[in-house]
Amino acid sequence: MFTFSEVDIQHWLSGFVWPFVRVLALFTAAPVFSHTAFPKRARIGLALLITFVVAPLLPVAPPQALFSPEGLILLIQQLLVGAGLGFAMKLVFAAIEGAGTLVGFQMGLGFATFIDPQHNQQTPIVGSFLGVLASLVFFSLDGHLILLSSLVESFTLAPIATNGLQQFHPQVLVSLGEIIFSLGLHISLPMVGAIMIANIALGLLSRAAPQLNIFAVGFPVTLMIGFWSLWMSLPFLGGIIEAAFKRNLLEFIR
Repeated sequence: MFTFSEVDIQHWLSGFVWPFVRVLALFTAAPVFSHTAFPKRARIGLALLITFVVAPLLPVAPPQALFSPEGLILLIQQLLVGAGLGFAMKLVFAAIEGAGTLVGFQMGLGFATFIDPQHNQQTPIVGSFLGVLASLVFFSLDGHLILLSSLVESFTLAPIATNGLQQFHPQVLVSLGEIIFSLGLHISLPMVGAIMIANIALGLLSRAAPQLNIFAVGFPVTLMIGFWSLWMSLPFLGGIIEAAFKRNLLEFIR
């Protein structure tokens, strides 16, 4: 007859609960998985499934009582690590959508907005288009698998222990915020530059022909130049987005 002590039960539970909290925190903060179209029950079920697969491969977790001060510290740590990984990926999507918003304003499509169900607010149409493009690139590059492999590696770099966050520095996550500006500028600069050249040409044209209604001509010209530059930039966006994904994950977990 098998008998189980309270210590054995605490050991089994701690080996499953702490990884589950980290995985669920990742899915709550990560792009695509945190979208409102992704049901919460499916998110929890997927986190359970991944935990069942990953938990036997992880280092042995300390048998801390779940309802204790040490258990609360471990819970907060798992939430921070999982949410940090998801936030590092979400910064890339924020940079891409920010670049689309800037390009849309320069094209004259700043008024073209619709309700984004994820953020429950109005979003410029060009930024939403680039956000959808980033999601497609994310899955085409097996970004979800890269994210899960980074999650598994985080258990080695930040083990489940009360001192598991010694290798993580808060300024690392803060420094990743610069990608919103650098990547956004990198993506939008060619399109904004083309539109600026078109505006300069329209300004010279209005000086050469004052009778020309520059407002009636300028809007379709800038719109056409904007769509043309966006179309010409699409083949190069995949490599830029892929490099940004890998850079943020590697800098966060290492």
